[in-house]
Amino acid sequence: MEKIVLPEIKLIGLSLTNKTTNANGQSAIDCGSHWQKFESGNYLEKIPGKTSDEIFAVYHEYEGDHLSPYAYFIGCRISDHAETPEGINSLLIPRLIM
Repeated sequence: MEKIVLPEIKLIGLSLTNKTTNANGQSAIDCGSHWQKFESGNYLEKIPGKTSDEIFAVYHEYEGDHLSPYAYFIGCRISDHAETPEGINSLLIPRLIM
């Protein structure tokens, strides 16, 4: 079986302040509001060193199953040397070998 290697991805964007959960539809409210904040705050224009205008939405740091709390991030892939401006967040997705 051939190994698949996915490179590390560096993102700059906006993290949801608190974790959300799929229980009782809370994530639909939280993630929807987060997208509105990202768009109305013109975060796409504020991200330096973008490699494209492609937007990533990342669900991460799960505390358990699909109903457990998790973190949510919206942002863009950046070049290796881009710095994170104040008031904006960064997220590193590590290299993955499958």
